Amino acid sequence: MTLHVDLTLAVNYLPACACLGKMLVFMLVLTAIPAEEEVEGLILIAAVLYMDRLTTHNIIFDANAILLAIFFANVHASIRAASQHSAYGGLVDGMFLFWAMGSLVLIWDPPPVKQAFDRRVGMAKVVPVLLMLLLVVAISHFRCPLEPGGVRACRAVAFTLLAFAWVYIVGIHSAHGIEYLKDNSSQFVARLSPVLYATPWIAAAFTVGATGGFVMLYMRMVTVDARLSPSAPVQPAVPDDLEQQRPPPVVKLPPKADESEEELFRQARMQSMASRGWAPMEPIHEG
Repeated sequence: MTLHVDLTLAVNYLPACACLGKMLVFMLVLTAIPAEEEVEGLILIAAVLYMDRLTTHNIIFDANAILLAIFFANVHASIRAASQHSAYGGLVDGMFLFWAMGSLVLIWDPPPVKQAFDRRVGMAKVVPVLLMLLLVVAISHFRCPLEPGGVRACRAVAFTLLAFAWVYIVGIHSAHGIEYLKDNSSQFVARLSPVLYATPWIAAAFTVGATGGFVMLYMRMVTVDARLSPSAPVQPAVPDDLEQQRPPPVVKLPPKADESEEELFRQARMQSMASRGWAPMEPIHEG
């Protein structure tokens, strides 16, 4: 049975609010950890996230997957900061740009891509994840200084908000239903991960493009719903010549009050005369 989420109810936004609160606490703790003790802090955060995943029940979507994606992005940044390989700016930015453009195409979901994924359902699940893994593994070998905590916090907030937009605009309207969305978070994590890994200017441009894509998808869904919603029946117009040929309506008038009272009085007088043995007189008509 496919369950539907009523977005007019405020209770359906509580999972997103709880996830946003956890993410803010997570980023505050992460930015408060000294740089020389970041590995120990990440291990502690990993233990807390693991317990949160075991004890938290997924409602509408897998909220813990968003926290884990942010956690792995920070681990990846620490790995790149400790790498000894020199970074080639043009090559790394080119890979990030290719990944961001491919992810935007998957978000915008143009008709050719939608038709290809509809014919091959497995490809829709594998392609975004495969693209993410290839780029994340490839760039992990290039050194990059660790970004300030404020920049990483902005990345986490942007990723979380975009994930909420994907869930409430695209995910809940999926033909697979809510149960599939709660158990499978790879769709939005793989599509939105450039916000967490790409260079800042590419991540900012991707955030703007993804936001525009979600607005476009929302307007498309509103248009489709308006076309499918039943409308009031329209009465056909009557031509003027047929309107003139239509006979006038017959109006039945009630009997006059004085005539009905006179008739009742006459019948009562005749019955009284008959009871006394008198014959009623016939009315005299003058010739």
